[in-house]
Amino acid sequence: MHTPTRLQAFVAVAIAAAWFTPGARAGCLDIRTAPIAGLHASAPRVRAVAFSDEGNDRAPIVGLWKVQFILPGAGPMGEDIVIDDGFATWHSDGTELMNSSRAPMTGSFCMGVWKQTDRRTFSLNHWALMWDADGVTFAGPANITEVVTVFKDGDSYKGTFQITVYDKTGKTPLGGPSGVVVGTRIKP
Repeated sequence: MHTPTRLQAFVAVAIAAAWFTPGARAGCLDIRTAPIAGLHASAPRVRAVAFSDEGNDRAPIVGLWKVQFILPGAGPMGEDIVIDDGFATWHSDGTELMNSSRAPMTGSFCMGVWKQTDRRTFSLNHWALMWDADGVTFAGPANITEVVTVFKDGDSYKGTFQITVYDKTGKTPLGGPSGVVVGTRIKP
């Protein structure tokens, strides 16, 4: 079964809930200490292209990954802050599922779509739903975009992420953090 990267959805959901809704909790990320980056008005359209020029039948991103979203130097002493970690599955059909370290009642699973943009580089458009701390009241959607490059070893990747939190209508962007995302392949 193929599942999209959970981390991306977790990040978006957590940011929106933690930053913009008093007492809110997002499904995929806890970013209460994350700085707000510039606004991100619209997400890019993503068309799945699951290919590889490595001579095999699947893109090097396909598989299960242990992932972390990091805000470099954002801590009070200049240390890095991990705002989410979890597991993401990138499927050969261009979809992605993430299972965040967030509590299940906050919607800890998120979904996305990806495309291959270069030999080892991939673009992900991930959406999550945010909920208030009660786990019942909808707070709004969050969009997580990533651009990652798989290292030559095929067992790790690194890239950037941008989280954009929206109001309940999903039309007004409220901002959100950006940082570094890293992944380590989980092998059978």
